[in-house]
Amino acid sequence: MNASADDYPNKPIKIVVGFAAGGLTDQIARLVANGLSQRIGQQVIVENKAGGNLIPATQYVAKAAPDGYTLHLANGQPFTVNVAYYKEKGLPYGRRDYTAVALTSEIPMGIYVPADSPFKTLADLVAFAKANPGKLNYGSPGTLGQGGLGMEAFKYTAGVDIQQVPYQGGAPALLAMLSGQVQMILSDVASAAQYIQAGKVRVLVIAQKKRLATLPDVPTFAEAGYPNVEIPMVWNGVFAPPNTPRPIVDKLNAAINAAMQTPEARKFLQDSSLLPAIETPEKMAALTQSDYEVFEPLMKRLGLKNAD
Repeated sequence: MNASADDYPNKPIKIVVGFAAGGLTDQIARLVANGLSQRIGQQVIVENKAGGNLIPATQYVAKAAPDGYTLHLANGQPFTVNVAYYKEKGLPYGRRDYTAVALTSEIPMGIYVPADSPFKTLADLVAFAKANPGKLNYGSPGTLGQGGLGMEAFKYTAGVDIQQVPYQGGAPALLAMLSGQVQMILSDVASAAQYIQAGKVRVLVIAQKKRLATLPDVPTFAEAGYPNVEIPMVWNGVFAPPNTPRPIVDKLNAAINAAMQTPEARKFLQDSSLLPAIETPEKMAALTQSDYEVFEPLMKRLGLKNAD
């Protein structure tokens, strides 16, 4: 290891999260912070910078010193969806303004309806939507959230008119569905896990290449007749500022990977319906790039206003 990382870390590390305290991403960040602290011998602090479509938190880390003391736990949205939408115009950072460090988890997506919904299958939902254009609606954390963007992609492919009702996050959208304000949502399995287990939510389809072991009876989009629906899996990972020295990245990657393989971390992932994701920085960077290559043409195809 070269001299730039010989004494790293010699002071506390900060992990910035673009979501409010208490949410799933914040919980993952605190799990990572605890495990990382135990392995590197320094305090690791989680700082929440919620709001602004994840832009303020991402800008903060992108402009921080590349010394390994300011990290960002995020999904790929800041460098994929946001950049594809804004095309780096109006963003205070670009899609290469990061250093990939380590993946922490993957989160399957699915379309959900209340358990008492008349729609037993995706085919039921599509048939009704085609016969009654504009009469169904879905809850969304906003078009740029993967739930909103994914549903718009599905609508485009299926040729149905389902109205979007925006909410201030995925949790309020889920609660709106449970209370009957909207008929469905497309969201991550983790957010709905407790309601699925309690029998309050029915999962119609999973945005995966293969079925989930925890939901073996739920078909994938391809199995349901829509192989061309492109909804990349949500994932969380740790980013560092651009140009962070590789020896520091390697030290962090090894420590985070080890932390996420402990019994405590494995139980948290399983209880939260998350999938473990242990990868190299190169694999994480490649995943970010491949997601961008899906979202950039998808934005254009859907005619989103800032995609040109």
